Amino acid sequence: TLTSVPELPVEEGTEVNLSCPEDHQLEGASTVTCQSGNLQDDNGRTPFCVLLDPSLLPGQITPVSAEHSATRDGNEDEYGAHHAIDLDFRTWSDAAPDAGNDCWFRLTLGRVDCVAEVIWFRPDGIFFLRWTCSSTGCVCAGEYCDSYSYTLTISTTETLPDDLPAVTDCWYGDTVQIDSVDGAGNCGVTIRELAVVAKQDCVSSALDQRFLFELPVRHGTEVMLSCPRQHVAMGGNDRGVCDDGNLIETSSGEQILACRRLGELKTYHSYLSSKQSIQI
Repeated sequence: TLTSVPELPVEEGTEVNLSCPEDHQLEGASTVTCQSGNLQDDNGRTPFCVLLDPSLLPGQITPVSAEHSATRDGNEDEYGAHHAIDLDFRTWSDAAPDAGNDCWFRLTLGRVDCVAEVIWFRPDGIFFLRWTCSSTGCVCAGEYCDSYSYTLTISTTETLPDDLPAVTDCWYGDTVQIDSVDGAGNCGVTIRELAVVAKQDCVSSALDQRFLFELPVRHGTEVMLSCPRQHVAMGGNDRGVCDDGNLIETSSGEQILACRRLGELKTYHSYLSSKQSIQI
């Protein structure tokens, strides 16, 4: 995400001036030289951009705690695990080997959630590693997956509740752990920011008083609509499912599940007919 860089490739020994996009901050020297194939300052460091004022992703969980195998140099203020979830890309956590020479990072979510993604960010806000999860597990996606030796485990500290809906597009758990499998105490578990994204519950609706169920309901939960007198289900379907924060009709898979007054429904269908006529 560095800007003001001349068209690559740059010849060895060429001096280059760097800057960052809006909402980013340059960390390092603004003037570098192409040295051995890398843009480096006089100390051999490569500058990079840091994202400022990031916001939570849709469905991102705020963990209740973060920990790792040990902290680099024992310096919690500088390298503590909490820096990986502080929404500040200028800070980072840095793990050291534990007594068994293992390196790991762990998040406690606070409740069982249906995790859809785990994203390990670079300082510029672009993902370094990204795992997508289903009912069969989580798979790493991205160009760096084969270059680094990490494993992701999502587990539960207790037995899963019996009333969780059966879903295929996420993995239930309340604990997320990343392990370095390089061995020999080579940690490499340095994290600017780690995001855990879950499928969202359906927590509210403008028409929630007309439903036969109590909100919130979990993602994947099947629901049934009961409309009052002089109302009908929109689209004629009274069955639906909570789909990542939205109550969706089962038949269409797209339309929001809702009741409408008969007069409103007639007006709505008239609007659709006129819209279709215009499109024709």
